[in-house]
Amino acid sequence: MSMRTLKLVLSPAVILIFVALSIPAFSADNATITGDGVRLRDVPATTGVIYGSVNRGTRVEVHGVTGFSETIGGDTAPWYYVSGDENRAAFVFGKYVDLDPGISAPPLEEPVIHFVLTGLGRFGTEETDVIKNLGEPISLTEEECIDCFTGHYYITAMRHLTFEDVTASFEVMENGVSRITGITFITDAYPIWGLSVGDTVEDVRRVLGPPVSTSGGVIYYSNLSGWTNASFKTENGAIKEIFLFTEDPG
Repeated sequence: MSMRTLKLVLSPAVILIFVALSIPAFSADNATITGDGVRLRDVPATTGVIYGSVNRGTRVEVHGVTGFSETIGGDTAPWYYVSGDENRAAFVFGKYVDLDPGISAPPLEEPVIHFVLTGLGRFGTEETDVIKNLGEPISLTEEECIDCFTGHYYITAMRHLTFEDVTASFEVMENGVSRITGITFITDAYPIWGLSVGDTVEDVRRVLGPPVSTSGGVIYYSNLSGWTNASFKTENGAIKEIFLFTEDPG
């Protein structure tokens, strides 16, 4: 992966903030929370960062629903993208969301952003967390980066760690902290939103919708800005490799 001098991009976190800020005031609450201590997460997965929690009876506005369902504690449901009194959008497991009569949730906008962030955070966002979860890498390579700027901090190097069935890339910041920016899965051991290596092209389309392009056995997805991407290498209609990448981990 080549580095670009003075690259100026927005982080996924900033993109999510823009999404949240674009949500109108809460004049259209259309659902009720049905449990106590229901967690609000940044991505639709139990590995997501917890923003906070809400209790039974809280009114929320549902802005979208994932194209997949997940089974948690014996309950199977999709995730809803909601906002509430604090004007911050977050994901809630569908078991705890009761839509008002006559209301149907629209498909989640730009699902690729949330899909990529879920995958990148699968083992933690910092290099130390990933090594803690996956063990010592089989190999490590590093590329020096001179005068590389993300828009809010400088990068000194790119580091690539190869594990048994995962390869992860990190941006090394001025303070020495390494944040994950890309990850490749070559095994079905780590599903993301229920998708994993071995699934079909139809499965990917069901979860993420139509791809941006399909060429040379690769299905490619990107958010509207083009800074967050997912690609799926295929063979005979089955997924052989999943690669997730963002220009800036935030």
